[in-house]
Amino acid sequence: MDANRFDHLVQSLVLSASRRRLLALLAPLPLLGGLLPLVDEETAEAKKRPKHRVRRPPHCQGRHTSRCRSKRTRKKRCKAKSKAKTCAGKCGPIRNKCRKTVDCGSCACDPPCGECLICDDRTGQCVPDPEQQGDACGETGQICQADGTCACDAKSCAACETCQADGRCSAPCQGRGCCDRAGVCQPGTTDAACGTRGGACASCTGFNHCQGGVCRCVPTTCQAEGKACGTIGDGCGSRLDCGTCSGTTPICSRANRCVACSAATPCPAGFLCQADGSCRACDITCPATDHTCAGSELQAKLANGGTIVVCPGRYTGAFTIPGNVTVTVIGAGAGDDPASNTILDADGSGTTLTINNNAPVDLQRLRVTGGKSIGAAGISNGGRLTMTGCTLAGNNGQTGVGGGLYNFPPGSATLTNCTITQNSAASAGGLYQNSHHGAITLIGCVISRNTATQGVGGGIQVNDGVVNLDAGTSVTENKAAMSGGGIFKNIISGTVNLNGATVSGNLPDNC
Repeated sequence: MDANRFDHLVQSLVLSASRRRLLALLAPLPLLGGLLPLVDEETAEAKKRPKHRVRRPPHCQGRHTSRCRSKRTRKKRCKAKSKAKTCAGKCGPIRNKCRKTVDCGSCACDPPCGECLICDDRTGQCVPDPEQQGDACGETGQICQADGTCACDAKSCAACETCQADGRCSAPCQGRGCCDRAGVCQPGTTDAACGTRGGACASCTGFNHCQGGVCRCVPTTCQAEGKACGTIGDGCGSRLDCGTCSGTTPICSRANRCVACSAATPCPAGFLCQADGSCRACDITCPATDHTCAGSELQAKLANGGTIVVCPGRYTGAFTIPGNVTVTVIGAGAGDDPASNTILDADGSGTTLTINNNAPVDLQRLRVTGGKSIGAAGISNGGRLTMTGCTLAGNNGQTGVGGGLYNFPPGSATLTNCTITQNSAASAGGLYQNSHHGAITLIGCVISRNTATQGVGGGIQVNDGVVNLDAGTSVTENKAAMSGGGIFKNIISGTVNLNGATVSGNLPDNC
């Protein structure tokens, strides 16, 4: 065997990948010719063997198979330094850290060229390298300039840094204030841009305010929030007491402001809302769950006189005010719900309220009901009576007169914004005037749906004395069995003054 053939054999043996290939290479040799049958047998056996394929999971088949590679097979991308940094002080071909060769120029210069320069092998001098222009060099923010110097420029420094005369970038905002998102230096003392020593600006929101370049929670005050009562959060996790309300604005509203009492802003339990908006403690209360109580305590107060504030409730009994006292009774309202109104209810036991012997009596916001007697049923008045915002309803005089109000000598009465309704008697279903000593004056009142079941005066009967019906008063929808469905007066001794009042819709006739 000659030298060339031997060399070829050696190389083939080294590069052989399998026994079959190795035997095939040795076949031409005379001494190894007997191995050919082995080659054929090996080849035949290899064809018979089943091929083992690596099965991939279903999600790794088809497209996107790179996602199924193991972490070991994934290669991290290498980020090489700029040419200026790689070639600084070096020459010739240099391999960078990513194992790529970088041409750093001729080695004719001594010492080798620094950053941004390359050696001119003709002159042996370092000259600016156009390929390095714009490359990062030196300190952060410095790049290779066209003249071969390593310096910053207007665009290479970071936000809120400036390029200085020495070619270096300044500290952010010169170490003072803070850098906002727009890359503008701010003093760092406002809530919109708060910070110090060149850091990024923070935005102080809510109760946080900038103090010393740091956002800190500053508790608010009741005055700053416009709150006058109750408690509020101070914004920093604690509560503030903003005080209490009194006088004519006694209620602390949901907005923590002192307001007058009203239906929307009621007084607390045991107090009544007064006309001036203040809350007044009750003298009489009804704690029963059904809001119905015996009126014995109220009767005792009436006998002694004075001002009596009565909380909501239905107070049962026949009440009397003697002639030797002065009484003011203030209720919660004249409606029919005892949970929110003050109701005097005789419950069929007689006249609901009797006022004797010229007693000065002032009734406010009461409902008088349930009276049943032969004659005066609701109020039998012989005193000097004033009523404001009251209702007389559901009283029955049976075979007598004056279902709602009976005025007898020397009684007088002035009713303002009152309602007399759904009362009945044989005559004078709503109101009976029989006192020539004292007039009855109705101001802004409603006399409606009262009935004289046997005689005259469904709404009003004037037997003796004067009834003044001032503007705003209406007499409507009353009925009488005989005549004067609205008003009936005695021609000789009775007087009715219609001062702009409305009388209509009464049967069988209005007057």
